[in-house]
Amino acid sequence: MNKVFVNRNNQVRSGWKIAFAFLFFYISGIIFNVLFGIVTLGSFIISQDSWKGFELDTLIEQYALYVGSNTLIYFISLASQSLLMIFAVFVTLKVFDRGRLRDFGLPGIKYNIGNMVLGLGTGAVSIFSVFIVLLASGRISMVEGILAPKIFPTLAIWLIIFVLVGLSEEFLFRGYCFKVLLQTGDRFLAAIISSIFFSLVHLQNPSVNLIAVINIFLAGLVFAYMLIVTGNLWMPIGFHITWNYFQGVILGFPVSGIVTESVYAVEITRNDLASGGRFGPEGGLVTTAVLTLLFIIILIYGRIRNRTVKRGVHI
Repeated sequence: MNKVFVNRNNQVRSGWKIAFAFLFFYISGIIFNVLFGIVTLGSFIISQDSWKGFELDTLIEQYALYVGSNTLIYFISLASQSLLMIFAVFVTLKVFDRGRLRDFGLPGIKYNIGNMVLGLGTGAVSIFSVFIVLLASGRISMVEGILAPKIFPTLAIWLIIFVLVGLSEEFLFRGYCFKVLLQTGDRFLAAIISSIFFSLVHLQNPSVNLIAVINIFLAGLVFAYMLIVTGNLWMPIGFHITWNYFQGVILGFPVSGIVTESVYAVEITRNDLASGGRFGPEGGLVTTAVLTLLFIIILIYGRIRNRTVKRGVHI
C-alpha cells in the first residue's frame, strides 16, 4: 500500500504532491471567494441609501451591477487568484519538499536579470509577430489607428496583474509541477505532463477551442525548455508577462478568452482558424506557427549553449 504513495527513493510520488497543490489552491480559492463575497455584499448594503420599494430580484440585479462596475473589486478578484496560486505552492513545498526557492527555479534575480530581460524581449517580439501576420493578412484591423492610443488610469495596475499571472503560473506549472515530475527521471515526460496540466487548467476560459488547447500545451513546452536551457524560471516568467500584457492591454486582443482594457483596439475581420476568434490569437494557427518556431529556436539555442559551456565559455 505504501508504494501507492511513496516511490523507491522514499519520496512522496509526484502525482500526490501535484494533486495536493491543486486541491489546496481550489479549496483556498473557494474560502477566499466566500469571504470576499461577504465583504462585497456588506459594502453594497452600506452603499444603499434606502431599501424601500426594492424587491428581491431588483436587489440582486443592483448587487450584480455594483460588483461588475467596481474596478477595485475586479482587480482584487484577479490578483487574488495569482496570490492564492503562489500561496498553494509555498504550502505544498512546506508540507512535502522543504526545499529552497532556488531548487524550484527561483534563484535571486540579481544574477539572472539577463534571463528575465531575454524572456521579456522574446515575449514582446513573439506577440508582435503574431499581430503583424494577422494584420498583414487582413484577418484583423486597427479600430482607431496606431496614432490614436488610449491611455487609461489602470494601465499600471494591469501590468501588476500580468506580472502576478506570469509569476504564479510559472511557479506552479514549471517551478513546481515540472520540477516534481523530474522524480520520474524523464525530463521530456515531465515537460509533456506539466504542459498538459497547463492546457487543461485553461479549459474553463471563455470561447476556448481545440487549437487554443494545443497552443497552450505548446506554450507549456516552450516555457519548460526555457527553464531547462537557462536553469531557472526567470526567462519563462518574463516571456509570460510581456506576451499577455502586450497581447491584451497594448494590442487589444482577448487574453486566453478574457477581455481587458487596452491602449489599442483591434477588430477581427476574418474569423477563421488562423485568427483565433473570440479566444484571441492564442486560439489561432498563426500562434501555433510562432510557438513551434520558437520551440525549435530554444532547442538550437540550448545545444549551442551546452557546447559553449563545455568548452569553458559562459554565455
